[in-house]
Amino acid sequence: MAGGDLLQPLGEMGRDVFHIRRLRHGGHLGPGDVRSRGGCCNGRATDMTEVEGCHALFTQHHPDEFGMTVTRDGETVVPIATEAYTPSHTHDNAVTSVGIVEDGALDPQRLNDWMGDLLRAKGVDIFRMKGVLNVQGSPNRVVFQGVHMLFDAQADRPWKSGEPRRNQLVFIGRDLDRTDLVEGFRSCLR
Repeated sequence: MAGGDLLQPLGEMGRDVFHIRRLRHGGHLGPGDVRSRGGCCNGRATDMTEVEGCHALFTQHHPDEFGMTVTRDGETVVPIATEAYTPSHTHDNAVTSVGIVEDGALDPQRLNDWMGDLLRAKGVDIFRMKGVLNVQGSPNRVVFQGVHMLFDAQADRPWKSGEPRRNQLVFIGRDLDRTDLVEGFRSCLR
């Protein structure tokens, strides 16, 4: 079969289907093992077609990007065909993440006021936020997540005996000011 015959276009799938199994460093895939199956590449939905023999298909990222080699019987396998993937988007260097880890209990009113002010001022630039919080008076961890100006917080499991009641949160967005975020968060601690 020619290399192009290995993939059978399925048209518009309307969804991506991925089954991913992590491969440990130095691990290997045996015959019939699949790391990822199905999905959408360059706007074309595809699925694997069963073909006799030993084959490897890499999309977007090639083995050399990870310092990985494909070998068979101790010999490096040379690809019979390659195609460079060119994404249709560019990365915005103004998009960064800010992680905060702080011990201590949070005053719920101060936290609510700070988060409200933050989302009103920077909500459009905050793409994603999530974390685990130690809110004073709650025997449970509080997990929160948000997208732009949408925010949700829920009581999670109880803190375990001896578990540090540590606040851990991360913000992902454009033009985030680490100092302002850290100082603002710290102002919510008791």
